[in-house]
Amino acid sequence: MKRLFLFFLLIGYWSVVRASDTVFIKEAQVPILIERQDNLLFYLRFDARDSRMLDGVTVDLSRCKNLDDIQSVKLYYGGTEARQEEDKNRFAPVSYISSFSPGKTLSAYPSYSIKCAEESNVSESVVLKCNYKLFPGVNFFWVSLQVKPGTSLLSKVTADLSSVT
Repeated sequence: MKRLFLFFLLIGYWSVVRASDTVFIKEAQVPILIERQDNLLFYLRFDARDSRMLDGVTVDLSRCKNLDDIQSVKLYYGGTEARQEEDKNRFAPVSYISSFSPGKTLSAYPSYSIKCAEESNVSESVVLKCNYKLFPGVNFFWVSLQVKPGTSLLSKVTADLSSVT
């Protein structure tokens, strides 16, 4: 009886450990530009082995001094990784916002970025609910921020990614 109990305990433990996927997060180190609709904050990369859905992402803005400067926070889906590139551990398969294409430097490339969620009612904790179906393999997402046009050039934005479900 003891062996049977241990067997079921090990099977339960194995299924719990097996059901978790790891999310890798990289914080962008770029300035927030006032005229941009999309300023890159975070890259998200995870291999959807067991997960089938991204329910949402929570952005913590509690250390931000002036939340009134923020117009919106957005979550974008950036695609999947090609099988031959999986070993490179990149955080983006392409550039999501152009730095050099004339007339296309203010917002995300629509062909490389699918908007999953947007929150304009910004508070200290912004929940971006998306319920986005994941593809098997590595999936890429990214978090964007837009500031209001009258924001001071001396303003600073401090953000953390507190949860991914």
